[in-house]
Amino acid sequence: MEPAYIQVTPQGDWAVYWGDGSEAEPYILTVGQPFEPGAAMQAAIAELEAWAVASGYTLVTPQFTPGDIPLEALIEPEIYDDVFGRDGDE
Repeated sequence: MEPAYIQVTPQGDWAVYWGDGSEAEPYILTVGQPFEPGAAMQAAIAELEAWAVASGYTLVTPQFTPGDIPLEALIEPEIYDDVFGRDGDE
């Protein structure tokens, strides 16, 4: 079985990516539902997990460094704006 991981695309959709996250260029295997918090997120991830297993992939934790992920991608937009200001410079 080949490795794959689940992550949100730059467009805001959940997707299954091939590899372990150390690849120079990400390769999307399939795209799922748009990112939505709460139960919708759990359902979207469950769909992609099922697809990955049925397609012969082993889901792994991606191997990228924290510096590869912009801070605003990890924090809810409203909280980011409250902490850093709307332009990120406060």
